[in-house]
Amino acid sequence: MNILKYFKSRPPLSQKAVRILMALLGVTLCSISVGVFKLAVLGTDPFTCFVSGFSVLTGLSFGNIYTILSVVMMAVILLIDRRKMSLATFFNIFCAGYIAQFTMNLLGPLFHNAALWLRIAGMIFGIVVTCFAASIYFTADLGVSTYDAVSLILGERTPIPFKFCRILTDLICVATGWLLMARDTIGIGTIITALFMGPLIEFFNVHVSRPFLFEREWSHMTMRPAKQDDPT
Repeated sequence: MNILKYFKSRPPLSQKAVRILMALLGVTLCSISVGVFKLAVLGTDPFTCFVSGFSVLTGLSFGNIYTILSVVMMAVILLIDRRKMSLATFFNIFCAGYIAQFTMNLLGPLFHNAALWLRIAGMIFGIVVTCFAASIYFTADLGVSTYDAVSLILGERTPIPFKFCRILTDLICVATGWLLMARDTIGIGTIITALFMGPLIEFFNVHVSRPFLFEREWSHMTMRPAKQDDPT
């Protein structure tokens, strides 16, 4: 059977299913990109720097300390705005750190003593895919990571636009990681993400994720048969 014809013949997924897939795909891609970013050793994203600092402080693995910090942050966010907590949140808390750890274990030999061009490619992959993935699961609106929730809440509850709230929280994470001696995770990649991650996520929101989901929802609505007037 022709695979393409098979899938074309299948009924379209419900919007709820599409949102769930977007949320899970976004978190998974984000976790993989974090692992690659860390292996590139040209600086990591700010929250990874933050988590790595506590990993150095406690001696716990990245995956374990990521989960612990996320649970603590979730407890605080539940008191402020529990609407931010849903499927993607829990998938992020209990899986993201371990997916990143698995990626590092899997691709570690490839990046061992890697040439500079490969490390730069890994850094670019980490930055772009992390922002794209965050945009996907933000738009799915089925919860966000505990860290992402902080800047989203600030953007909603203060007059400061989201992209600047994100820059602020990223800079705080970088400063914390530096103070906790995770200085090997700070580099050009960290500076780029701290300053441009918010604007890049917004770019993907506007040009990719929202058009994909909301245009699909509009098409789905217009394809529904109109109700017939009751002749009586």
